[in-house]
Amino acid sequence: MIKTQPGELNKTEVLRLLGYRGQEVPAEINARIDECARQIISAAAPKVIYKQIKITEISETGVCAEGVNFSGRDISHHLDGCGQAVLMAATLGSDVEKLLMRSGVSDMTNALIMDACATEAIEEVCDAFENALRDELRAQGLYLTGRFSPGYGDLPIEMQGELCTFLDTPRKIGLTVSRSSMLNPGKSVTAILGISEKPVRISAAGCDACSKKADCAFRREGEKCNE
Repeated sequence: MIKTQPGELNKTEVLRLLGYRGQEVPAEINARIDECARQIISAAAPKVIYKQIKITEISETGVCAEGVNFSGRDISHHLDGCGQAVLMAATLGSDVEKLLMRSGVSDMTNALIMDACATEAIEEVCDAFENALRDELRAQGLYLTGRFSPGYGDLPIEMQGELCTFLDTPRKIGLTVSRSSMLNPGKSVTAILGISEKPVRISAAGCDACSKKADCAFRREGEKCNE
């Protein structure tokens, strides 16, 4: 298990999540972002758990890795050429969830800013984990793909539950999955990464692989969330 504490949040990314596209940001909003970021970082108790497993089969319709079956063409494409996979789960912890719930009761603007800060915080936790693992594998002459999460493309969102069961996240990091495959605490992530003996292209999943593309504010503005 790896614990990663986010540092100072990337305000530019927080502003993008809030819908700012280069326009001047009011001083009050800037101050609120700073305060919300401080509270999120203070409340966060990030935990990351992962397991490295052997891929036994990759076909056009899915991937099998040590008894875990990932269905879909998109995950097959993502892991093409990989002999191993890394299954990971990360969470900011229950205190962040409680903070978000409290902020939503009293002040909607504050709630939106707090949510954006928490979203950026879990992304930074995942990025830090991924970069550390990539460096570790590079020293062994191995290469790591980017993250691919349940709900991307045709990889079913229901895989959240299977990943959490496989990693024993309820007991080890306090992360559970609802009947509708939502993670609790909400600011959490599950993902699959591939390990290859040959260099791989490292990139986030594109818009076509995203389960939220139909409602994406970035797409409506002609942008991408990972730019």
